[in-house]
Amino acid sequence: MEVVAEAEVLPHQLKFIQSSAIHPALVGGFGSGKTEGGLRRGMALKTFPQHKLAVYAPTFRDIRDTWWEKFIEFNEHFHLKWNLNKQYNVMTIQNFGRVFFRSMKNPEFIVGYDVHDSLIDELDVLPTDKARVVWNKVIARNRSVRPDGRPNTVAVTTTPEGFKFTYETFVKKASKLTEIIHARTQDNPFLPDDYIPTLRESYDPMMLEAYLGGQFVNLTKGTVYYAFKKDKHHQKTNINFDPTLPICICVDFNVNPMSWVIVQFRSRTDIRILFEHVKANTSTPDHCISLLIKLKERYPSVDFSKVPCVVYGDAAGEHRDTRSTYTDYALINEHFRPFFKSIEYKVPAANPPVQTRVLTVNNILSKDGVVKISKDVIELIEDFLQVVYTKDGVVDKSNSKRTHTSDGFGYFVAIECPIVHQRTYSKVRSI
Repeated sequence: MEVVAEAEVLPHQLKFIQSSAIHPALVGGFGSGKTEGGLRRGMALKTFPQHKLAVYAPTFRDIRDTWWEKFIEFNEHFHLKWNLNKQYNVMTIQNFGRVFFRSMKNPEFIVGYDVHDSLIDELDVLPTDKARVVWNKVIARNRSVRPDGRPNTVAVTTTPEGFKFTYETFVKKASKLTEIIHARTQDNPFLPDDYIPTLRESYDPMMLEAYLGGQFVNLTKGTVYYAFKKDKHHQKTNINFDPTLPICICVDFNVNPMSWVIVQFRSRTDIRILFEHVKANTSTPDHCISLLIKLKERYPSVDFSKVPCVVYGDAAGEHRDTRSTYTDYALINEHFRPFFKSIEYKVPAANPPVQTRVLTVNNILSKDGVVKISKDVIELIEDFLQVVYTKDGVVDKSNSKRTHTSDGFGYFVAIECPIVHQRTYSKVRSI
């Protein structure tokens, strides 16, 4: 296709575009040009006017914000006539056929159409089992016969997220059908001068191997919170409450135990964990009442009617409590609003993947002097020390006492200190 050849492409992009493998994968760091490589491969496959290409992304937001924009820019640059049907998520490009855009959020909806070739973006964002279901669904859609006799292909562009589906398929079970191409962030000369230094400053060394070097590394083995160091983070005294700062309440709605972490912070470089509020066999209303009593006892000189409150928590907290007709957040609002100066909710519209939240916590724990934990915080420390991965690479929740306080703290970190490439995880909604 002439328009692909006309534009300058990076060596790893060209190798991906020209790959003759049935299933090629471009695995690279942030900013290495994976998306651009995927776009140009997709357009290069359009060797006849009726060609049908499917592009899959983790969410419709990714499709709208990334893939629609990429294809529109490409079409405009090369003066191609196009039309985008946003209702059906199909773009028609004159003389180049159609592009079907689909989300991987609900694999059961990958039905009812057929295409010649497919491109799956950020496949490793998904849990391995879900990625496997998506892969099988996508292959089943690749059944239109190409008039030029070439085989149907399914290509992948992704950042490595540990030893997940891409590693399993393209490395561990590599075959004559597969080809893997690695790309480093440094391989892209068109990035801003400060982009790579900013990444180096933002991530711990293990994450840099994956997110800068484009390599598969162990992000799901052994201790989950590997960046926690008790002698560095756990203080010898309790941290004082600062009445000039809002009080941040990080909630996990598990009933037995229910675990909330109380935090104050000035910035993402100054996070103070004051105490934790953990009770067994409780309910959201009871937990609210006992926490307010605890605040009065712990800080008798503080006038909380002058202190703003910010609540962080699980998106699932919007589901109805089994003991009430109200949502958990409505119950919190009922008890907290008269007590504090104001109350704000920073709750994601949808939870980020667990692994992303864990990596975000490790990232902030790896920074010297950022996270300080009061002396009498116990359960959160035990989570950081004891929570491990199972042999399948998922967080082990077999111990009913573990993971709840670290989950609560993780909801806060995911909002206030997000990993820079995950732009959607800081989106919050009003309650």
